Amino acid sequence: MENRKFSTDIIGKSVVTTTGQLIGKLDNLVANLESGEVTNLLIEPAEGSIIQAIERDGSGRYVVSLKRIRSTEDVVVVDLSSVSTKKP
Repeated sequence: MENRKFSTDIIGKSVVTTTGQLIGKLDNLVANLESGEVTNLLIEPAEGSIIQAIERDGSGRYVVSLKRIRSTEDVVVVDLSSVSTKKP
């Protein structure tokens, strides 16, 4: 179980990009019910955070693929290097 984390360990953590830009707080996880695998993160956007190239759900949360996670230690770090990020 070394490479496993519980959702309660990371939900509510700040989410930043690999360049240190705050994009929000981790609100929830999306899992495939057949495989049990977590597929996406749902991130409540920080005030002023606009990432147009990332899909949003019906509640306005960013939907980020789990494949983009680089760390979950003190904060959740996601790699958005191939995504356009803009501030208003």
